[in-house]
Amino acid sequence: MPVNAELGLLRTNTQNWLENHALIIYGTGGGSGRSDFVLSESDDQGWITTVGGLNQPVPLYVMYPQGAYNAKTNGQVSRPFRVHYISMRQFNTVTQQWENAATTHYTLPTWGRTVMVTSKINGCTFGIGSNGGARLVSHLRPPGETVNDRMELERGISGGFGLGGVVNARLHSSGTQNGTVVGIRNGNNWTFYAQRFRPSSSMIGGFIDGVQVYN
Repeated sequence: MPVNAELGLLRTNTQNWLENHALIIYGTGGGSGRSDFVLSESDDQGWITTVGGLNQPVPLYVMYPQGAYNAKTNGQVSRPFRVHYISMRQFNTVTQQWENAATTHYTLPTWGRTVMVTSKINGCTFGIGSNGGARLVSHLRPPGETVNDRMELERGISGGFGLGGVVNARLHSSGTQNGTVVGIRNGNNWTFYAQRFRPSSSMIGGFIDGVQVYN
């Protein structure tokens, strides 16, 4: 199927598409904000979907900023499409603090662009909340894996939602359970899809375990 048709299905039938295609999203290298991305199929093999008890090969697609180089693409690149890009932010171990909430958290409005993307979550947590009808999101990496590190992560996520703010969902990940997160806006409502996958021990491909949906 042409890559533009695949992009259309990803946007309109997101859960089904993510259950039958591996997707890795690459970041911009900068902060959160509006950006233009492209989608491309990769020649890399070895991806398997286990959704619904299946155990069958699926293609790998990569998504990345327009104009950027990506070694995994097979050259069939979609038309550019507009997104809200959410940057991964890390805890500063020197200053022992997070950046301010305006940097670590991003408000998805109920108008304009209809797609949200963030780079692969691998040891990070993606937070989803509300903010006056829009959605407030964050992608934070803790300083480590200890109990105190996880407590610091929780402070970073919750702190960005302000007094009375509610974190509706936290999408955790680890070195063995990674994730790809895509947000789709339909009218005034954002829905988030988290593809859960395990990288293969052979370093080639991986296993898609399921897709979680958050409204």
